[in-house]
Amino acid sequence: YKATVPGGKILAVKKLNVSQNSHSQRDLAWKVEIETLGNIRHNNIVKLLCSYLNNDTKLLVYEYLPNGSLGDLLHKSGDVTLDWPTRYQIAKGAAEGLAYLHHDC
Repeated sequence: YKATVPGGKILAVKKLNVSQNSHSQRDLAWKVEIETLGNIRHNNIVKLLCSYLNNDTKLLVYEYLPNGSLGDLLHKSGDVTLDWPTRYQIAKGAAEGLAYLHHDC
């Protein structure tokens, strides 16, 4: 979802399904993962700003990407055709982000 907060800042909100059979250990693992993602600062990884969890709702709040996500660009039908230098830069950026997550986190 796209959300605008007071002051005009635009955020991206992702709502996750919550199982009715949620276990405290699974919730703890989710909280640890959110804490880790919240501390990551890399140019090629969207910033997780905060999260919200209660009995029936899990929300992740990210910085808003005005040009859409990589998934939108790759999977949306339309007039956008990527040239090979652009594709290379996207692949390189994705690889750098994954390397950061794998080696530096």
